[in-house]
Amino acid sequence: AASAGGGAAAEAEGPPLATATVNVSQIRGCDEITPEWFDMPQSIPFGNMFADDSIWMPILLQADRHVKFDGYFHFDAAVEHLTCLDYYLDVKEEDEEEEEETKTKNDGEAEVDSSIINIRHENVSNDNQDNAAAAEGASAKSSGGGEDGYTLEKRLFHKLHDNSIHSPSIKEFKECWSVAKSVAAYYGKQSIDTIIDVAGGHGALAALLLILLPSARRAVVVDPAVVGGRDGVRRAWGDFYRGKALTYRTECLRTGLPAELASALAAGTPRTRILVVACHACQHLSDE
Repeated sequence: AASAGGGAAAEAEGPPLATATVNVSQIRGCDEITPEWFDMPQSIPFGNMFADDSIWMPILLQADRHVKFDGYFHFDAAVEHLTCLDYYLDVKEEDEEEEEETKTKNDGEAEVDSSIINIRHENVSNDNQDNAAAAEGASAKSSGGGEDGYTLEKRLFHKLHDNSIHSPSIKEFKECWSVAKSVAAYYGKQSIDTIIDVAGGHGALAALLLILLPSARRAVVVDPAVVGGRDGVRRAWGDFYRGKALTYRTECLRTGLPAELASALAAGTPRTRILVVACHACQHLSDE
């Protein structure tokens, strides 16, 4: 494969790729793998390899100049049958990096928060979505993020991964993030003071709304069951909603929700600034 890549590079402009001469008779295997040489990239059995290999390796083998990979791959816990749950991959060729460096030097611009750049590149279609993007940017700045080049969503994801938190799960995070982002876009970043998360379990949705809505100061999760993952939400994202209150009310929805609404109104919160929200509330819980 290295030889094939070197041959392609000879026809391209710029310096050729570095190549290596390999004596396949000297390659030794181990307990995990028996090495096998493939003359053509198309012959590589990606179906028998780790899931991430089929994503980045074809890009590398087909490149006619040096490439730089920046990203991550998140796998499940099953050792024998690894599944790639989520990944991010940014690929830059050598010429692109040189152009970016030249442009930065010529413009003489100071560094810009990359999380804001990512947000501005999203497909924004109305003013409410602008509000959500602004809220996300504000939350990213207040959390001290952005310098790593990841968006707020990616940083929140990494906090789960880096702390080995399995509740909320990746699936639950994606569901709650989609709902929270839509709610923030619809109502606007300064429109809500109190959040009531109905049947919210561990409170991931409530926490994400506290992060995306700068005006929100308090969120309460009303759920008749004590669901695991509360500590995971706090450990992963507590720094992102620091100074705000996330509490839990373990009570039947028929009594807990009216009580929380009455409490918010009694505290002087206008009705229009109280948000009642639910994500993935199942069966009878939705009716209640």
